[in-house]
Amino acid sequence: MKSSNQPSILKPSISELQRIVTLSNDLAKSPPTQLKKVEYQALLILVSCIDSMEKPVFSLDDIKQEIDDLGITNPNEQLRYLELFITKQNTFRIPFKEYAKYFSDGKTARGGIAKRALDAALSLNNRDLTFNNEETEGRMKWFQAVYRDKKTDELVFVITSLIKPFLMGLQKDFLQMLAVSTMDFDGKHSIPIFMYMKSKLYVGTNEMRGKERVEEFRVRFGLDKIKTYDRYYELERRVLKVASEDSMKSGDIAFTFEGRSTQRGTKKITEIHYHIFRIGNTLKSAKKKHWKKSTYQDKLSKLTRSQKIAFDYLAELEINKTFILEKIFPHPKMQYEPLLGYEDIYFKLIWEYFLKKTKSNNKPGAFVTWWKRGRLTDDSLHARMIEAIQHKKKQLPNGVLENRESAKNMTMNEFREFIQGRRKGKEEKEQILQTPKRQMDRVGKKSFSFSDFKQKHQKIYYEIKKEREIIFLKDYSDFKENPKLEKMLESNIEAHCQIWWKENGKT
Repeated sequence: MKSSNQPSILKPSISELQRIVTLSNDLAKSPPTQLKKVEYQALLILVSCIDSMEKPVFSLDDIKQEIDDLGITNPNEQLRYLELFITKQNTFRIPFKEYAKYFSDGKTARGGIAKRALDAALSLNNRDLTFNNEETEGRMKWFQAVYRDKKTDELVFVITSLIKPFLMGLQKDFLQMLAVSTMDFDGKHSIPIFMYMKSKLYVGTNEMRGKERVEEFRVRFGLDKIKTYDRYYELERRVLKVASEDSMKSGDIAFTFEGRSTQRGTKKITEIHYHIFRIGNTLKSAKKKHWKKSTYQDKLSKLTRSQKIAFDYLAELEINKTFILEKIFPHPKMQYEPLLGYEDIYFKLIWEYFLKKTKSNNKPGAFVTWWKRGRLTDDSLHARMIEAIQHKKKQLPNGVLENRESAKNMTMNEFREFIQGRRKGKEEKEQILQTPKRQMDRVGKKSFSFSDFKQKHQKIYYEIKKEREIIFLKDYSDFKENPKLEKMLESNIEAHCQIWWKENGKT
Protein backbone atom coordinates (compact mmCIF):
# COMPACT_ATOMS: atom_id res chain seq x y z
CA MET A 1 0.00 0.00 0.00
CA LYS A 2 1.31 3.39 -0.93
CA SER A 3 1.05 6.91 0.25
CA SER A 4 -1.65 8.54 -1.81
CA ASN A 5 -3.81 5.49 -1.40
CA GLN A 6 -6.28 5.12 1.35
CA PRO A 7 -5.96 1.73 3.07
CA SER A 8 -7.14 -0.98 0.70
CA ILE A 9 -8.88 -2.78 3.56
CA LEU A 10 -10.78 0.28 4.67
CA LYS A 11 -14.15 1.05 3.07
CA PRO A 12 -16.64 3.70 4.09
CA SER A 13 -18.67 1.09 5.96
CA ILE A 14 -19.36 0.29 9.62
CA SER A 15 -18.48 -3.33 8.98
CA GLU A 16 -14.86 -2.33 8.43
CA LEU A 17 -14.46 -1.65 12.17
CA GLN A 18 -13.25 -5.26 12.38
CA ARG A 19 -9.87 -4.67 10.71
CA ILE A 20 -6.69 -6.34 12.06
CA VAL A 21 -4.04 -4.36 13.92
CA THR A 22 -0.49 -5.61 13.49
CA LEU A 23 2.09 -4.73 16.15
CA SER A 24 5.58 -6.01 16.91
CA ASN A 25 5.90 -8.19 19.98
CA ASP A 26 8.73 -5.89 21.07
CA LEU A 27 6.12 -3.17 21.50
CA ALA A 28 3.78 -5.52 23.33
CA LYS A 29 6.43 -6.75 25.76
CA SER A 30 7.58 -3.21 26.59
CA PRO A 31 4.49 -1.14 25.78
CA PRO A 32 4.74 2.67 25.80
CA THR A 33 3.61 3.77 29.24
CA GLN A 34 3.18 7.48 28.54
CA LEU A 35 0.12 7.06 26.29
CA LYS A 36 -3.37 7.76 27.57
CA LYS A 37 -6.12 5.20 26.97
CA VAL A 38 -7.68 7.24 24.18
CA GLU A 39 -4.23 7.64 22.56
CA TYR A 40 -3.70 3.89 22.69
CA GLN A 41 -7.00 3.43 20.90
CA ALA A 42 -6.11 6.03 18.27
CA LEU A 43 -2.73 4.34 17.77
CA LEU A 44 -4.30 0.91 17.28
CA ILE A 45 -6.74 2.29 14.70
CA LEU A 46 -4.02 4.09 12.74
CA VAL A 47 -1.74 1.06 12.75
CA SER A 48 -4.63 -1.10 11.54
CA CYS A 49 -4.59 0.87 8.27
CA ILE A 50 -1.09 -0.31 7.38
CA ASP A 51 -0.94 -3.23 4.97
CA SER A 52 1.46 -5.69 6.58
CA MET A 53 1.62 -7.79 3.40
CA GLU A 54 3.38 -5.04 1.45
CA LYS A 55 7.19 -5.09 1.51
CA PRO A 56 8.58 -1.64 2.39
CA VAL A 57 10.97 0.19 0.09
CA PHE A 58 14.27 1.36 1.61
CA SER A 59 16.70 1.54 -1.33
CA LEU A 60 16.89 1.84 -5.12
CA ASP A 61 17.28 -1.94 -5.36
CA ASP A 62 13.74 -2.33 -4.00
CA ILE A 63 12.26 -0.40 -6.94
CA LYS A 64 14.78 -1.24 -9.65
CA GLN A 65 12.11 -2.59 -12.02
CA GLU A 66 10.00 0.53 -11.65
CA ILE A 67 13.00 2.82 -12.22
CA ASP A 68 13.76 0.87 -15.41
CA ASP A 69 10.12 1.07 -16.57
CA LEU A 70 10.16 4.85 -16.13
CA GLY A 71 13.46 5.17 -17.94
CA ILE A 72 15.14 7.22 -15.17
CA THR A 73 18.90 6.89 -15.70
CA ASN A 74 20.33 9.96 -13.95
CA PRO A 75 21.55 8.93 -10.43
CA ASN A 76 20.38 12.19 -8.81
CA GLU A 77 16.93 11.87 -10.38
CA GLN A 78 16.76 8.25 -9.20
CA LEU A 79 17.49 9.34 -5.61
CA ARG A 80 14.88 12.10 -5.79
CA TYR A 81 12.35 9.61 -7.06
CA LEU A 82 13.29 7.19 -4.25
CA GLU A 83 12.81 9.93 -1.64
CA LEU A 84 9.35 10.79 -3.01
CA PHE A 85 8.48 7.10 -3.25
CA ILE A 86 9.38 6.41 0.40
CA THR A 87 7.38 9.41 1.63
CA LYS A 88 4.46 8.32 -0.52
CA GLN A 89 4.53 4.71 0.66
CA ASN A 90 4.62 5.85 4.29
CA THR A 91 1.57 8.12 3.92
CA PHE A 92 -1.90 6.77 4.65
CA ARG A 93 -5.38 8.31 4.54
CA ILE A 94 -8.56 7.40 6.43
CA PRO A 95 -12.01 8.97 5.94
CA PHE A 96 -12.29 10.89 9.21
CA LYS A 97 -15.90 9.86 9.83
CA GLU A 98 -14.85 6.19 9.66
CA TYR A 99 -11.97 6.75 12.07
CA ALA A 100 -14.24 8.59 14.54
CA LYS A 101 -16.82 5.76 14.49
CA TYR A 102 -14.45 3.67 16.57
CA PHE A 103 -15.08 6.05 19.46
CA SER A 104 -18.89 6.03 19.14
CA ASP A 105 -19.93 2.36 18.97
CA GLY A 106 -19.87 2.28 15.19
CA LYS A 107 -22.24 5.25 14.83
CA THR A 108 -21.46 8.62 13.31
CA ALA A 109 -19.43 10.53 15.91
CA ARG A 110 -20.68 14.03 16.67
CA GLY A 111 -19.44 17.08 18.54
CA GLY A 112 -17.29 16.28 21.53
CA ILE A 113 -16.66 12.64 20.54
CA ALA A 114 -15.32 13.63 17.11
CA LYS A 115 -13.08 16.30 18.67
CA ARG A 116 -11.81 13.82 21.26
CA ALA A 117 -11.00 11.32 18.51
CA LEU A 118 -9.15 13.95 16.46
CA ASP A 119 -7.20 15.27 19.47
CA ALA A 120 -6.10 11.73 20.30
CA ALA A 121 -4.70 11.21 16.80
CA LEU A 122 -3.00 14.61 16.61
CA SER A 123 -1.37 14.17 20.02
CA LEU A 124 0.47 11.07 18.74
CA ASN A 125 2.50 13.34 16.49
CA ASN A 126 4.23 14.71 19.58
CA ARG A 127 4.80 11.35 21.26
CA ASP A 128 8.00 9.30 21.18
CA LEU A 129 8.21 5.54 21.27
CA THR A 130 10.66 4.53 24.00
CA PHE A 131 12.47 1.20 23.61
CA ASN A 132 14.02 -0.48 26.60
CA ASN A 133 14.35 -4.20 25.98
CA GLU A 134 17.11 -6.74 25.39
CA GLU A 135 17.87 -5.63 21.81
CA THR A 136 16.87 -1.96 21.59
CA GLU A 137 17.19 1.09 23.78
CA GLY A 138 16.31 4.65 22.86
CA ARG A 139 13.51 6.69 21.30
CA MET A 140 12.01 7.30 17.90
CA LYS A 141 9.00 9.15 16.54
CA TRP A 142 5.75 7.30 15.84
CA PHE A 143 4.81 9.58 12.95
CA GLN A 144 6.38 12.26 10.82
CA ALA A 145 3.01 13.97 10.51
CA VAL A 146 -0.64 13.55 11.56
CA TYR A 147 -3.28 16.00 10.30
CA ARG A 148 -6.85 16.32 9.07
CA ASP A 149 -7.35 17.29 5.42
CA LYS A 150 -10.46 19.48 5.49
CA LYS A 151 -10.92 19.43 1.72
CA THR A 152 -11.32 15.65 1.55
CA ASP A 153 -12.29 15.20 5.23
CA GLU A 154 -9.58 12.59 5.67
CA LEU A 155 -7.19 11.86 8.51
CA VAL A 156 -3.68 11.74 7.01
CA PHE A 157 -0.69 10.24 8.82
CA VAL A 158 2.90 9.63 7.73
CA ILE A 159 4.88 6.95 9.56
CA THR A 160 8.66 7.06 9.86
CA SER A 161 10.73 4.51 7.94
CA LEU A 162 12.65 3.44 11.06
CA ILE A 163 9.52 2.50 12.97
CA LYS A 164 7.75 0.92 10.02
CA PRO A 165 9.13 -2.62 10.61
CA PHE A 166 7.77 -2.51 14.18
CA LEU A 167 4.35 -1.22 13.17
CA MET A 168 3.99 -3.60 10.26
CA GLY A 169 5.15 -6.60 12.23
CA LEU A 170 7.76 -7.48 9.62
CA GLN A 171 10.28 -8.39 12.31
CA LYS A 172 10.14 -11.71 14.14
CA ASP A 173 7.37 -12.62 16.57
CA PHE A 174 4.88 -10.01 15.35
CA LEU A 175 1.60 -9.71 17.24
CA GLN A 176 -1.86 -9.50 15.72
CA MET A 177 -4.79 -8.12 17.65
CA LEU A 178 -8.03 -6.31 16.92
CA ALA A 179 -8.42 -2.61 17.61
CA VAL A 180 -12.09 -3.12 18.27
CA SER A 181 -11.29 -5.69 21.00
CA THR A 182 -10.04 -2.98 23.34
CA MET A 183 -12.50 -0.19 22.55
CA ASP A 184 -14.74 -0.91 25.53
CA PHE A 185 -11.92 -1.16 28.09
CA ASP A 186 -12.31 1.04 31.17
CA GLY A 187 -8.91 0.78 32.88
CA LYS A 188 -6.12 3.20 32.09
CA HIS A 189 -3.56 0.38 32.00
CA SER A 190 -5.80 -2.34 30.54
CA ILE A 191 -4.75 -1.92 26.90
CA PRO A 192 -0.95 -2.27 27.39
CA ILE A 193 -1.52 -5.21 29.77
CA PHE A 194 -3.83 -6.82 27.19
CA MET A 195 -1.16 -6.34 24.51
CA TYR A 196 1.44 -7.95 26.74
CA MET A 197 -0.75 -10.93 27.59
CA LYS A 198 -1.74 -11.33 23.94
CA SER A 199 1.92 -11.49 22.91
CA LYS A 200 2.41 -14.53 25.14
CA LEU A 201 -0.44 -16.62 23.74
CA TYR A 202 1.06 -17.80 20.48
CA VAL A 203 -0.95 -18.93 17.46
CA GLY A 204 -2.36 -22.42 18.04
CA THR A 205 -2.06 -22.17 21.83
CA ASN A 206 -5.38 -22.07 23.69
CA GLU A 207 -4.04 -21.22 27.15
CA MET A 208 -0.87 -20.73 29.13
CA ARG A 209 0.30 -19.98 32.66
CA GLY A 210 3.25 -17.88 33.70
CA LYS A 211 4.65 -15.66 36.41
CA GLU A 212 6.61 -12.44 36.82
CA ARG A 213 8.20 -10.60 39.70
CA VAL A 214 6.04 -7.78 41.03
CA GLU A 215 8.85 -5.24 40.68
CA GLU A 216 9.45 -6.21 37.04
CA PHE A 217 5.71 -6.01 36.29
CA ARG A 218 5.48 -2.52 37.79
CA VAL A 219 8.44 -1.24 35.75
CA ARG A 220 7.11 -2.76 32.53
CA PHE A 221 3.91 -0.70 32.71
CA GLY A 222 5.34 2.41 34.35
CA LEU A 223 3.61 1.66 37.65
CA ASP A 224 6.82 1.91 39.65
CA LYS A 225 6.52 5.71 39.47
CA ILE A 226 3.15 5.67 41.27
CA LYS A 227 3.62 5.25 45.03
CA THR A 228 0.10 3.96 45.56
CA TYR A 229 0.96 0.78 43.65
CA ASP A 230 3.87 -0.06 45.92
CA ARG A 231 1.21 -1.81 47.99
CA TYR A 232 0.14 -4.99 46.22
CA TYR A 233 -3.44 -4.63 47.48
CA GLU A 234 -3.85 -1.34 45.60
CA LEU A 235 -2.11 -2.74 42.50
CA GLU A 236 -4.46 -5.71 42.47
CA ARG A 237 -7.62 -3.66 43.14
CA ARG A 238 -6.99 -0.76 40.76
CA VAL A 239 -4.98 -2.34 37.95
CA LEU A 240 -4.94 -6.15 37.80
CA LYS A 241 -8.60 -6.75 38.60
CA VAL A 242 -9.77 -4.01 36.21
CA ALA A 243 -7.54 -5.32 33.38
CA SER A 244 -8.81 -8.85 33.97
CA GLU A 245 -12.45 -7.71 33.80
CA ASP A 246 -11.73 -5.65 30.67
CA SER A 247 -10.16 -8.65 28.93
CA MET A 248 -13.50 -10.48 29.12
CA LYS A 249 -14.98 -7.75 26.89
CA SER A 250 -12.49 -8.39 24.10
CA GLY A 251 -14.12 -11.56 22.77
CA ASP A 252 -10.58 -12.77 22.09
CA ILE A 253 -8.51 -13.67 25.15
CA ALA A 254 -8.97 -13.28 28.89
CA PHE A 255 -6.58 -13.53 31.82
CA THR A 256 -6.54 -13.67 35.60
CA PHE A 257 -3.88 -12.69 38.13
CA GLU A 258 -2.90 -14.10 41.52
CA GLY A 259 -0.31 -12.65 43.90
CA ARG A 260 1.94 -15.13 45.67
CA SER A 261 4.67 -14.99 48.27
CA THR A 262 7.90 -16.82 47.57
CA GLN A 263 9.60 -16.08 50.89
CA ARG A 264 9.00 -18.35 53.83
CA GLY A 265 7.71 -16.81 57.01
CA THR A 266 6.28 -13.71 55.29
CA LYS A 267 3.04 -12.82 53.55
CA LYS A 268 4.60 -10.19 51.32
CA ILE A 269 3.55 -10.70 47.69
CA THR A 270 6.63 -10.96 45.46
CA GLU A 271 5.29 -12.69 42.32
CA ILE A 272 2.31 -12.26 40.02
CA HIS A 273 1.03 -15.52 38.54
CA TYR A 274 -1.17 -15.19 35.47
CA HIS A 275 -3.43 -17.53 33.54
CA ILE A 276 -4.21 -16.58 29.89
CA PHE A 277 -6.89 -18.39 27.87
CA ARG A 278 -8.91 -17.92 24.72
CA ILE A 279 -12.58 -17.04 25.09
CA GLY A 280 -13.27 -17.06 21.37
CA ASN A 281 -11.88 -16.33 17.97
CA THR A 282 -12.26 -12.56 17.62
CA LEU A 283 -11.62 -12.47 13.92
CA LYS A 284 -13.97 -15.36 13.19
CA SER A 285 -16.76 -14.05 15.42
CA ALA A 286 -16.36 -10.55 14.02
CA LYS A 287 -16.68 -11.85 10.50
CA LYS A 288 -19.71 -13.90 11.45
CA LYS A 289 -21.40 -10.97 13.19
CA HIS A 290 -20.45 -8.00 11.02
CA TRP A 291 -18.87 -8.93 7.70
CA LYS A 292 -19.29 -12.67 7.08
CA LYS A 293 -16.44 -13.74 4.86
CA SER A 294 -17.73 -14.13 1.34
CA THR A 295 -16.75 -16.86 -1.02
CA TYR A 296 -15.47 -15.97 -4.46
CA GLN A 297 -18.93 -16.53 -5.96
CA ASP A 298 -20.61 -14.45 -3.24
CA LYS A 299 -18.32 -11.50 -3.98
CA LEU A 300 -18.91 -11.92 -7.69
CA SER A 301 -22.69 -11.97 -7.27
CA LYS A 302 -22.61 -8.74 -5.23
CA LEU A 303 -20.90 -6.72 -7.95
CA THR A 304 -23.01 -3.96 -9.44
CA ARG A 305 -23.88 -4.07 -13.12
CA SER A 306 -21.04 -1.76 -14.18
CA GLN A 307 -18.58 -3.49 -11.83
CA LYS A 308 -19.46 -6.86 -13.41
CA ILE A 309 -18.82 -5.46 -16.88
CA ALA A 310 -15.50 -4.03 -15.65
CA PHE A 311 -14.65 -7.36 -14.00
CA ASP A 312 -15.22 -9.27 -17.25
CA TYR A 313 -13.14 -6.69 -19.14
CA LEU A 314 -10.16 -6.96 -16.73
CA ALA A 315 -10.48 -10.77 -16.58
CA GLU A 316 -10.20 -10.93 -20.39
CA LEU A 317 -6.95 -8.97 -20.06
CA GLU A 318 -5.76 -11.80 -17.75
CA ILE A 319 -5.70 -9.69 -14.58
CA ASN A 320 -5.93 -12.00 -11.55
CA LYS A 321 -9.64 -12.37 -10.75
CA THR A 322 -9.18 -12.67 -7.00
CA PHE A 323 -7.04 -9.53 -7.00
CA ILE A 324 -9.82 -7.67 -8.86
CA LEU A 325 -12.41 -8.69 -6.26
CA GLU A 326 -10.30 -8.23 -3.13
CA LYS A 327 -7.97 -5.32 -3.94
CA ILE A 328 -9.32 -3.33 -6.89
CA PHE A 329 -13.08 -2.96 -6.33
CA PRO A 330 -12.87 -2.51 -2.49
CA HIS A 331 -10.32 0.30 -2.92
CA PRO A 332 -11.62 3.59 -1.40
CA LYS A 333 -11.04 5.43 -4.67
CA MET A 334 -13.63 3.12 -6.22
CA GLN A 335 -16.27 4.39 -3.76
CA TYR A 336 -16.13 7.93 -5.17
CA GLU A 337 -19.70 8.96 -6.05
CA PRO A 338 -19.15 10.19 -9.67
CA LEU A 339 -17.50 6.84 -10.44
CA LEU A 340 -20.38 4.63 -9.29
CA GLY A 341 -22.21 3.11 -12.25
CA TYR A 342 -19.34 3.89 -14.63
CA GLU A 343 -16.61 1.51 -13.44
CA ASP A 344 -16.47 -0.21 -16.85
CA ILE A 345 -15.65 3.10 -18.56
CA TYR A 346 -13.15 3.97 -15.82
CA PHE A 347 -11.09 0.80 -16.23
CA LYS A 348 -11.01 1.08 -20.00
CA LEU A 349 -9.53 4.55 -19.58
CA ILE A 350 -7.08 3.30 -16.92
CA TRP A 351 -5.94 0.44 -19.17
CA GLU A 352 -5.37 2.83 -22.08
CA TYR A 353 -3.26 5.05 -19.81
CA PHE A 354 -1.33 2.03 -18.50
CA LEU A 355 -0.51 0.76 -22.00
CA LYS A 356 0.94 4.13 -22.96
CA LYS A 357 3.23 4.23 -19.91
CA THR A 358 4.40 0.66 -19.34
CA LYS A 359 7.38 -0.97 -21.05
CA SER A 360 6.85 -4.36 -19.42
CA ASN A 361 6.26 -7.45 -21.54
CA ASN A 362 4.09 -8.97 -18.81
CA LYS A 363 1.17 -6.53 -18.98
CA PRO A 364 -1.20 -8.24 -16.46
CA GLY A 365 1.57 -8.66 -13.87
CA ALA A 366 2.76 -5.08 -14.32
CA PHE A 367 -0.83 -3.78 -13.97
CA VAL A 368 -1.18 -5.56 -10.61
CA THR A 369 2.18 -4.17 -9.43
CA TRP A 370 1.26 -0.64 -10.47
CA TRP A 371 -2.06 -0.92 -8.62
CA LYS A 372 -0.37 -2.20 -5.45
CA ARG A 373 2.13 0.64 -5.50
CA GLY A 374 -0.54 3.28 -6.02
CA ARG A 375 0.51 4.43 -9.47
CA LEU A 376 -2.96 3.77 -10.90
CA THR A 377 -4.80 5.34 -7.96
CA ASP A 378 -2.71 8.49 -7.71
CA ASP A 379 -4.85 11.52 -6.79
CA SER A 380 -4.01 13.51 -9.93
CA LEU A 381 -4.55 10.54 -12.25
CA HIS A 382 -7.81 9.67 -10.50
CA ALA A 383 -9.04 13.25 -10.94
CA ARG A 384 -8.23 13.12 -14.67
CA MET A 385 -10.11 9.85 -15.06
CA ILE A 386 -13.16 11.23 -13.25
CA GLU A 387 -13.10 14.29 -15.48
CA ALA A 388 -12.97 12.02 -18.55
CA ILE A 389 -15.96 10.03 -17.23
CA GLN A 390 -17.95 13.24 -16.73
CA HIS A 391 -17.23 14.09 -20.37
CA LYS A 392 -18.34 10.59 -21.47
CA LYS A 393 -21.58 10.97 -19.51
CA LYS A 394 -22.56 14.00 -21.59
CA GLN A 395 -22.14 11.94 -24.77
CA LEU A 396 -24.39 9.07 -23.62
CA PRO A 397 -27.97 8.88 -24.99
CA ASN A 398 -30.66 9.76 -22.42
CA GLY A 399 -31.91 6.17 -22.22
CA VAL A 400 -28.45 4.73 -21.57
CA LEU A 401 -27.66 7.45 -19.02
CA GLU A 402 -30.96 6.77 -17.21
CA ASN A 403 -30.21 3.04 -17.07
CA ARG A 404 -26.71 3.65 -15.65
CA GLU A 405 -28.01 6.03 -12.98
CA SER A 406 -30.74 3.53 -12.02
CA ALA A 407 -28.27 0.64 -11.83
CA LYS A 408 -25.63 2.37 -9.65
CA ASN A 409 -26.35 0.17 -6.65
CA MET A 410 -27.98 -2.77 -8.41
CA THR A 411 -26.32 -6.10 -9.05
CA MET A 412 -26.50 -7.51 -12.57
CA ASN A 413 -29.41 -9.77 -11.60
CA GLU A 414 -31.29 -6.95 -9.87
CA PHE A 415 -30.84 -4.74 -12.92
CA ARG A 416 -32.24 -7.46 -15.21
CA GLU A 417 -35.27 -7.81 -12.93
CA PHE A 418 -35.69 -4.04 -12.92
CA ILE A 419 -35.67 -3.87 -16.74
CA GLN A 420 -38.11 -6.79 -16.99
CA GLY A 421 -40.43 -5.16 -14.46
CA ARG A 422 -40.31 -1.86 -16.31
CA ARG A 423 -41.13 -3.57 -19.59
CA LYS A 424 -43.99 -5.46 -17.97
CA GLY A 425 -45.44 -2.27 -16.51
CA LYS A 426 -45.09 -0.53 -19.86
CA GLU A 427 -46.85 -3.37 -21.65
CA GLU A 428 -49.72 -3.33 -19.15
CA LYS A 429 -50.12 0.41 -19.56
CA GLU A 430 -50.02 0.19 -23.36
CA GLN A 431 -52.61 -2.59 -23.30
CA ILE A 432 -54.96 -0.33 -21.36
CA LEU A 433 -54.29 2.70 -23.56
CA GLN A 434 -54.97 0.69 -26.73
CA THR A 435 -58.74 0.74 -26.03
CA PRO A 436 -60.64 3.27 -28.18
CA LYS A 437 -60.28 6.86 -27.06
CA ARG A 438 -58.67 5.98 -23.72
CA GLN A 439 -61.58 3.96 -22.32
CA MET A 440 -64.35 6.42 -23.13
CA ASP A 441 -67.46 5.72 -21.08
CA ARG A 442 -70.41 4.32 -23.10
CA VAL A 443 -72.91 6.52 -21.34
CA GLY A 444 -71.21 9.66 -20.13
CA LYS A 445 -68.37 9.54 -22.70
CA LYS A 446 -65.94 10.47 -19.91
CA SER A 447 -62.28 9.32 -19.84
CA PHE A 448 -60.79 7.69 -16.78
CA SER A 449 -59.48 10.13 -14.17
CA PHE A 450 -57.17 8.58 -11.57
CA SER A 451 -57.51 11.49 -9.14
CA ASP A 452 -61.34 11.32 -9.34
CA PHE A 453 -61.23 7.56 -8.85
CA LYS A 454 -59.18 7.91 -5.62
CA GLN A 455 -61.80 10.30 -4.22
CA LYS A 456 -64.94 8.41 -5.28
CA HIS A 457 -63.63 4.89 -4.65
CA GLN A 458 -61.26 5.29 -1.74
CA LYS A 459 -61.84 1.82 -0.32
CA ILE A 460 -61.26 0.10 -3.68
CA TYR A 461 -58.17 2.25 -4.33
CA TYR A 462 -56.56 1.32 -1.00
CA GLU A 463 -57.34 -2.37 -1.52
CA ILE A 464 -55.70 -2.32 -4.95
CA LYS A 465 -52.74 -0.29 -3.64
CA LYS A 466 -52.16 -2.71 -0.77
CA GLU A 467 -52.36 -5.72 -3.09
CA ARG A 468 -49.91 -4.25 -5.64
CA GLU A 469 -47.43 -3.16 -2.92
CA ILE A 470 -47.32 -6.72 -1.54
CA ILE A 471 -46.62 -8.08 -5.02
CA PHE A 472 -43.93 -5.46 -5.68
CA LEU A 473 -42.31 -6.03 -2.31
CA LYS A 474 -42.04 -9.70 -3.16
CA ASP A 475 -40.58 -9.08 -6.63
CA TYR A 476 -38.50 -6.00 -5.80
CA SER A 477 -37.41 -6.00 -2.15
CA ASP A 478 -35.82 -2.56 -2.46
CA PHE A 479 -38.53 -0.77 -4.43
CA LYS A 480 -39.15 1.73 -1.61
CA GLU A 481 -35.57 2.97 -1.89
CA ASN A 482 -35.66 3.17 -5.68
CA PRO A 483 -37.56 6.17 -7.17
CA LYS A 484 -37.80 4.41 -10.55
CA LEU A 485 -39.56 1.42 -9.04
CA GLU A 486 -41.87 3.69 -7.01
CA LYS A 487 -43.04 5.36 -10.23
CA MET A 488 -43.54 1.97 -11.83
CA LEU A 489 -45.65 0.87 -8.83
CA GLU A 490 -47.79 4.00 -9.07
CA SER A 491 -48.42 3.35 -12.79
CA ASN A 492 -49.28 -0.26 -12.02
CA ILE A 493 -51.81 0.79 -9.34
CA GLU A 494 -53.39 3.28 -11.75
CA ALA A 495 -53.68 0.60 -14.45
CA HIS A 496 -55.47 -1.84 -12.11
CA CYS A 497 -57.79 0.90 -10.87
CA GLN A 498 -58.68 1.68 -14.49
CA ILE A 499 -59.42 -1.99 -15.17
CA TRP A 500 -61.74 -2.12 -12.13
CA TRP A 501 -63.38 1.13 -13.28
CA LYS A 502 -64.00 -0.34 -16.72
CA GLU A 503 -65.40 -3.68 -15.42
CA ASN A 504 -67.68 -2.12 -12.82
CA GLY A 505 -69.77 0.33 -14.77
CA LYS A 506 -67.34 3.27 -14.94
CA THR A 507 -69.13 5.08 -12.18
